Amino acid sequence: MKIETKLRSTVMSLGILAAVTGCASPLTGTWTSDGAVEFACPIENASFCDDGTFTAMAAFEEGVSRTRSGRFEYRSGKLKLDAGGAIREYDAKVDGDQLRVIFDGHVHTMIRVK
Repeated sequence: MKIETKLRSTVMSLGILAAVTGCASPLTGTWTSDGAVEFACPIENASFCDDGTFTAMAAFEEGVSRTRSGRFEYRSGKLKLDAGGAIREYDAKVDGDQLRVIFDGHVHTMIRVK
């Protein structure tokens, strides 16, 4: 019985801790490209918020830049951006303040600036 009581207490404590602190994504923050932007993955900078929203600016050919906002999901090394139904999916890996986004075999590295 004592083990069950301890287990229940631990599970309740973890639930309260998660509710109080939230489950922040490792992507939370503002990121900027660490170098030349390739058209395969043109993201120049992006901000990801705890509430699952994002804003990103991408550069395209002929000097055209576009800013998009929407919702994001990051799970199991997959980053999904949904900007009002325009969905983009990337393989991605966060390592501290470095984000590697992989698309069509190209690796694009971004650095967290805040």
